Amino acid sequence: MSLPISENFLKPGKILRPDIIRDTIPSQRRFIMTKAILIYLCAINVITYITYGVDKYKAVHHNWRIPESTLMFMGVIGGALGALCAMFSFHHKIRKNKFRFGLPVILFLQVALYMYLTGR
Repeated sequence: MSLPISENFLKPGKILRPDIIRDTIPSQRRFIMTKAILIYLCAINVITYITYGVDKYKAVHHNWRIPESTLMFMGVIGGALGALCAMFSFHHKIRKNKFRFGLPVILFLQVALYMYLTGR
């Protein structure tokens, strides 16, 4: 029973034939890129969620606030899901139309971009 090309490539003592390299490397690159994108998205969404929570805390305690442009920017660079979760968890910025309607549109575009980049 023959192993798939990627497993043959990783077996010790196998000769690195050009056809194995050609067939294996793009899939490995795609896997690494997908993993890197997912790690980045998880990190930026956690940071965005925490930032919205901090802003809500500051709003309740009448302290200096995080600018709306910063909150929106964090959603644009990949934290739209974290921003939406924070909005409804903390009941923060849910009356502002640019957040209520803008972030779902941004999230849709981010999902479409992710699917395009990962080839799904």
